[in-house]
Amino acid sequence: MLWQRSRPRRLPQALPAAYRLPWACHQANSRIIDHCVKSLHAEPSKFYKNISRHGNTSAASIPIALHEMAESDLLRPGQTLACIGFGGGLTWGGMLLTYEGRK
Repeated sequence: MLWQRSRPRRLPQALPAAYRLPWACHQANSRIIDHCVKSLHAEPSKFYKNISRHGNTSAASIPIALHEMAESDLLRPGQTLACIGFGGGLTWGGMLLTYEGRK
């Protein structure tokens, strides 16, 4: 799994806290997000999902999810969240970011 492959290099000290963060994942397939939740033994409510409304929006899925999370007041200024995406050709990437609020 992508998160498990990237975490040893990137977040060794932050792992316990990372599982409690809100997540904005690539919205390619609901089963993939559900598998991540199960594999991480994480709380499903921490993983934002909008695929049932929009389908697979490709590279725009994380920005759309972040926008919807902000508009729905699911994010608070100063809050850290995790984003992870993947694409064709076995490409992937992840990041932690801090929400600064709407400007």
